[in-house]
Amino acid sequence: MKITKMLLIMSLLVTTLAGAVANTTKEILLTSFDTQSADLAWRVVNDGVMGGRSSSDFNLADGVLTFSGVTNTNGGGFASIRSGLMDFSLAGFTHFALRVRTDGRSYTLLLRPQNQRISYRMDFLTQPGQWQEVVLPIEQFQASWRGRKLNEPPIDPANIEQVGIMISDGRDGDFNFEIDWLQARR
Repeated sequence: MKITKMLLIMSLLVTTLAGAVANTTKEILLTSFDTQSADLAWRVVNDGVMGGRSSSDFNLADGVLTFSGVTNTNGGGFASIRSGLMDFSLAGFTHFALRVRTDGRSYTLLLRPQNQRISYRMDFLTQPGQWQEVVLPIEQFQASWRGRKLNEPPIDPANIEQVGIMISDGRDGDFNFEIDWLQARR
C-alpha cells in the first residue's frame, strides 16, 4: 500500500513538473515542413468556392512549402492554403512567427477558432526574394467572415483549430510564397 501511494505521488509530481515545463516553453514549432515535424494536412481553398477564377497549389520539397498560383480579381480575388482541423493547444501563446521568402506581395495569416465558421486574419508585407522572419501578435488578428471585418472579441489561442496562408491583395497575377517553418511564441 505504501509503495502504491509513493508511486502515485511520484507520478503526480512528474506530471505536474512536466506541465510546468510545457507552460514555460517560449516557442513551439508547429511545423518545419519536413519528415520530422507534424503534417498539418494542408489543402487548397481558392475563390472558385464563390465563382472566382484564381488558381493555386502547393508543393512540399526540401523542408519548404511553396504556395503559388495566379490571383484574378474578376471574381473573389483570393487563393489560400489551410491546415486540417486540429487542436494546436496554444493556451498562453501570444504570437505566431513564420520564416518566409516571397515575391513581395502582401499575404495574410489566417486563424480559425474551434467550432466557428469565422476566421481571424492579419495581413503582412514581405520583401521580395529574401528569407525573412515575420512575427504577428495574436491579439491584433481581426475577426472576419468572407473578407468582411466583424466586431468580435480577440481569438483565444487555446481555441485555434486551423491556420492558413492567403493572398487577397486586390491585384491580378502570379504569386509565389515559400515558408520554411511556423511557430507559436509567448
